[in-house]
Amino acid sequence: MNIPVAVRGALLVCASVNLFFAMKALYRMRRAGPGHRTGPGLDALDHALGTVLIGTLAAGGDHPAIVFAALTLLGPVILWKAVRDARARREAKGRTPAEAG
Repeated sequence: MNIPVAVRGALLVCASVNLFFAMKALYRMRRAGPGHRTGPGLDALDHALGTVLIGTLAAGGDHPAIVFAALTLLGPVILWKAVRDARARREAKGRTPAEAG
């Protein structure tokens, strides 16, 4: 794939920012209590796999196996995050204002 140098630079900047957010999510996961680590862990996986995808594109996109593997792993992570968000919204909607705090 022929990607211009300026676009590759922009992709590397995006990958660096994504890696920063992955590290931040890992830090939040380590600081969270035993019952609250799943959310930050999913965020860390999401950002780390996104970094792999963006980094592969910045390198020229000549490795379709890496892109396929990252997308294969990213699909269940995004689905799991969506299910968790839907459950949290449903539980928050069912509470009365007195129960919510």
